[in-house]
Amino acid sequence: MMRTRSRVNDVHELVTALIPQLGGQVLHRPQVFPQYPQPYFATFWLDPWGLMLEAVCHHDRD
Repeated sequence: MMRTRSRVNDVHELVTALIPQLGGQVLHRPQVFPQYPQPYFATFWLDPWGLMLEAVCHHDRD
């Protein structure tokens, strides 16, 4: 869980940079997911072993 939406974006950038070297796949870029209780801003990815991971912020702050 991240304190700010900026941190979610930072995690996404790091994951995106590491995937070519380590494997995995970005599933969803950082965005609001209206199907979850708001505020909900997250990015999702698969790690090299296929486990889905998430960085999420439950605040409307950068």
